[in-house]
This record gives sequence, C-alpha cells and structure tokens, in this order.
Amino acid sequence: MSRLPKIQDRLFNNLQRKILQGEFAPGSRIPSRGELARSYRASPITIQRVFDRLVADGYVQPRGRNGSFVTDAPPHLHHYWLIFQDESSDCLSPFRSALTREAQKLSRKGHEVFSTHIGHGGNFRQGNYKELLHDVTTHRTAGLIFSTAGNYWNDTPLRKEPGLPRVAFSHGPEGPEDLALIRFDRESFFTQALDRLRALGRKRVAVLACALPTAYRELFLRGVAQRGMETRPYWMQFIHSHGTVHARGVVHLLLHPEQSVRPDALLILDDAMIEPATAGLAAAGVRMPEELTVIGHTNFPHPVECASPVEHLGYDLSAMLTTCLAVLAAQRAGTEYAHVTLVPARWADAVQPVTPPTP
Repeated sequence: MSRLPKIQDRLFNNLQRKILQGEFAPGSRIPSRGELARSYRASPITIQRVFDRLVADGYVQPRGRNGSFVTDAPPHLHHYWLIFQDESSDCLSPFRSALTREAQKLSRKGHEVFSTHIGHGGNFRQGNYKELLHDVTTHRTAGLIFSTAGNYWNDTPLRKEPGLPRVAFSHGPEGPEDLALIRFDRESFFTQALDRLRALGRKRVAVLACALPTAYRELFLRGVAQRGMETRPYWMQFIHSHGTVHARGVVHLLLHPEQSVRPDALLILDDAMIEPATAGLAAAGVRMPEELTVIGHTNFPHPVECASPVEHLGYDLSAMLTTCLAVLAAQRAGTEYAHVTLVPARWADAVQPVTPPTP
C-alpha cells in the first residue's frame, strides 16, 4: 500500500474523531487546508481528498474564503436509522407506514435525518443493509431505532457494535435487558377499552388479533371478569400476520346472524385487520353501532380508514418517536435514562366519555 492512503486515512480518522468527541463542535471552524498540510506534512491533493470525504460523509461544510466548518447537523448527532424486521408482515405494515411518516415530519421540522432499512424474512442483508452497516461501523449514525425488541438482529453489528445508542419499540410484555425499550402499555389499552364497553352497556366481548401473549390474554380475561362481562374461547380469534385479509371471513363467521349467541363488542388489536374485519361485519349484516361496538387499535395520528363505525384507541407515534430520540441522546451523553418507558393508550379526540347505564 502506498504512503498516500495511509496519510489520508490517518488525517481523516483524526479529524472525524475530534468531531465525534466534540473537540470540533457543530458550527465550529476546523483548521485550514494549509494548517493541516503543515501539521501532517501532506500534499494539497491529500488534504483535498480528506476534505472531500468529510464533506461527502456530512461532517464538514466549506464556506469559501471563511474556511471549512463542522455542519450544524453532523450525522453522529442527527442521523438515525429506523430498522424494521420484516416487510412481509401485514400486521406491522400500518405501524411501519405511520412511524415512517412521523419521522419524515420530524425531519422537516428540524435537523434530524432518518434512513430506513426493512428486512425480509430470514434474509435481513437485503436492500440497503450494506449502507446501514457502513454507517454503524464508521459512527455515522446518532442511534438505531428498532421496530421490535426481538432477537432478529442479535448476531449482527447492529446489536454488538460498542457504544452505539439503541432503542426498540416493545410490543410484548418482555424485552432484552441490554436494549432500551419504548413499550406499548397494553394494560391501559384493555382498561380503557373495557371501561368504554361497560359504559355503553356491552356485555359480550370478542377479540381479533395477530397474536396475544399469555400475559396480555390473562390481563384481558381478568378485566372482562372484573366488569361482569363475558367472553368465550372461540370469540378470541387469531390470524397469521401475513394473512390479515382473512379477518373478513373470520368476523363474518363470528357475527353471522345464524349464530345463536353473538358478541356485542369487538376489540381489533391490530389495525391492519380493521378494514377487512369491518368488511366482514358488513357482509354479515351487522348493524353498527346498534348491535355491535368495535374498538380498533390505532397508530395515531394515522387511523386506518374504514366504512363502518370504529372507535379508535391506540398510541401516539409522534410522542413515542420523540421519546426514542430523547433516550438515544441520553445514551450518547452518558446520562441516566429509563430502561423501559411505558406509553399509555389514548382515544381519538372524537371519542367522548359516556355515562354508564343504570343497573
């Protein structure tokens, strides 16, 4: 290897390290080309190539005769990756779409920049994985935001690279100890949903979901029993995450007029199922909301459109994304942060409390 690349790499790494460590803060001027050439005994061509790399990587901005300055939003402080596990999962699709749109809105408001990587089944190295991996190993990211807290990425640098800020959305009751979690508070969802149904005089509750972990199933069953309501095993229906279109047939069968006892309330726990499920209700001739109240999980502020009346209860992804960035900033600064942040469910603004019926 020639001497020239070695000088380039040494100078580039030195300047990058000073930017990463804050010696050259955002907006500050860095030494001139002449100063660097004298310090490193390097040629003007070598110095120019180093500056070209710093500019291309988003660290430095030249300002003509005024010199070169660290950008106001260098990548190690403002460039985030949203990492989704599987593009083929129907249940994750609305969440992925809503979270990406909120990230785009946040980008327009400030200096934050978001890139997205989507895995596919067992082959997560598809798409722009090489670009993601390069940013991780060269410190060109302010943090990784995982869409789920599973072990899908455990054996990759995404989870093993030291010193890299990481946070994950937690959809289940458990999660890894080495990863900061932003957890959907399912207890608050069931509490508010069942209280609402009881206030409306509903007694028989069905559930439609892609999955319901044992802890959450017990939470739901306990809540139903505590309120004097009823559910039945065959009123709790689960559809594979890759086939939510089948929610139409399942709901049609569940609420068909020939059923001797039908639910008068339905909780849809995955918003990818709302549209096909309400189509199934229409096919079954269910009059809504007279005969049935439907409460559907929602990723606010992006509710799923549907033809039938659905009351939307869910989670504010804008607030959750802001919380992710705060946790990642605390990790970068070495300050304390909550390992698990519980995010309570909330209603759409249009839903108003009702007075429980008189016994």
